[in-house]
Amino acid sequence: MRKLNKKAAALMLAAALSVSGLAGCGSDKVDGTAAAATVGDTEISMGTANLALRYEQANREYSYYSMSQGYGLDLGGLEWDEETDGKSSGDQLKEDIMDELQQLYVLKSHAEEYNVSLSDEETQEISDKAQEFMDANDAASLEEMGIAKENVEEYLTLYAYQTKMEEAIRAGADTNVTDDVAKQSTVSYGVISFNSDETDDDGNKIPLEGEEKDALKEKAQALLDAWKEADDAATLDISEYAKEIDEDLSGLTYSFGDDDEILDTKLKEAARTLSDGELYQEVVEGETSFYVVRMDKTYDPEATEERKTAIVEERRQTLYNETLNGWVEDSSLELQSAWKNTKVTDKHDYLFSTQADAGEEE
Repeated sequence: MRKLNKKAAALMLAAALSVSGLAGCGSDKVDGTAAAATVGDTEISMGTANLALRYEQANREYSYYSMSQGYGLDLGGLEWDEETDGKSSGDQLKEDIMDELQQLYVLKSHAEEYNVSLSDEETQEISDKAQEFMDANDAASLEEMGIAKENVEEYLTLYAYQTKMEEAIRAGADTNVTDDVAKQSTVSYGVISFNSDETDDDGNKIPLEGEEKDALKEKAQALLDAWKEADDAATLDISEYAKEIDEDLSGLTYSFGDDDEILDTKLKEAARTLSDGELYQEVVEGETSFYVVRMDKTYDPEATEERKTAIVEERRQTLYNETLNGWVEDSSLELQSAWKNTKVTDKHDYLFSTQADAGEEE
């Protein structure tokens, strides 16, 4: 499921609207009062749907323009007519927006279950921001797109509910995390890859063999030998020390627990045999690299607390995602002809007025 796009609403809710106008050209006038779709018994108007669609289209166009300018390139605009797997970029955008609107309306429909509502002050703020948006944008362009103040209010209201609903749902997650679950060990290690630059048919790098691989292991062995003899072997900073031995070596410090899927398995197996400050006495051959390993802390309390925080965040996000996904699966979405006939093509431009003010042409 596509994640809700908060960027557009966040921009619109800024104290001073960052978009001073949307200019549309080449599109037919939209009846904003027509139905775009229904979610359950709730009707989504074309005005609200087209606001979400054209605002995101403008956002993506502007982001693409800014990126190309940042690289000193003139790549033109996004190619909305370009097809991938039989679907144009414009049609994919429409699908994304309707998925997003379905999620927003579904969340709002469950608000009473979580005692979520908007205060009079919040409703008034939304009304004020909607009026600011209307005043800041070209009236003719908004009329062409079928966008009225009530559509902007609806869009902002949906996001206000989404924010509150996400907070309320996430609050129900289990926040009890024991040390047994979150325990972290911290290691420092030197590393040198024995992968070549060549790839196989699946795009995986092909490991070196024979003398080339042996030469790399000798560099790792040189680090291990020097590390053993160092006066501060138990505490030295490996990131700098590894480079002093050989430029091809890198030194890293990393914390891991039982659920870690990043560190090489062989490295972790070697590390778990060590006590604090102890250096593994052999070069470890992992899946793609040679390692020289020191156990810094078999139990790192600071890293463990950070992992507890991360686990709670993962639980909260999982609860929110699973709850929302379940509601969406149980809901119905029916697209209406007005939305089906809406086009996002290379002939339709929706530009930030800040671009137009800078001399950009539609």
